[in-house]
Amino acid sequence: MARIAGVNVPLNKRVEVGLTYIYGVGEATARKLLQDAGVDPNTYVRELTDDEVIRLRNSVDQELSVEGDLRRERSQNVKRLMENGSYRGLRHRRGLPANGQRTKTNAPHPQGSPPHAGRRQAQGEEVVAQQRPGRGRGRRRPRRNVPVGQAHIKTSFNNTIVTLTDREGNVLAWESAGAPASRARASRPRSPLR
Repeated sequence: MARIAGVNVPLNKRVEVGLTYIYGVGEATARKLLQDAGVDPNTYVRELTDDEVIRLRNSVDQELSVEGDLRRERSQNVKRLMENGSYRGLRHRRGLPANGQRTKTNAPHPQGSPPHAGRRQAQGEEVVAQQRPGRGRGRRRPRRNVPVGQAHIKTSFNNTIVTLTDREGNVLAWESAGAPASRARASRPRSPLR
């Protein structure tokens, strides 16, 4: 078994492909490592000799920062950007791409509140979410207690509309059975029955 930089390289792969299983080693870097170590890229990992594995391990350790060190370095860079309050740091914090990609339509929406929902306070204080206005249709009507009312039922081949009114004919509530509620409400005005 070939263990390089703390990673078990798969035995049934070519060395050129197997090295890419190490975090921080891509195709071009793998080719360069194999050229420096003097190993044929087309040999399979299971066919490597102990001497070739040692040479590969030494070249990876000397030339590259891989696995844990590289992950730690990248996470520190992201934390630094976030602490500075830079644009890239804010993008990382929200889980969005940060290197100039077009994000209007092709990026996933970040989890949590949208950017306009919070405002940044003075240095050292927390970000406080602003209260968003309700999604109602405007002013809320007062509740009325009507002891006696009337029910008006209008039926047709396509729809049934039930309207509840008070004794004077002022509409208290109504509902449609056939058409979608939004279409039925738009077509029928909310005025007293005649």
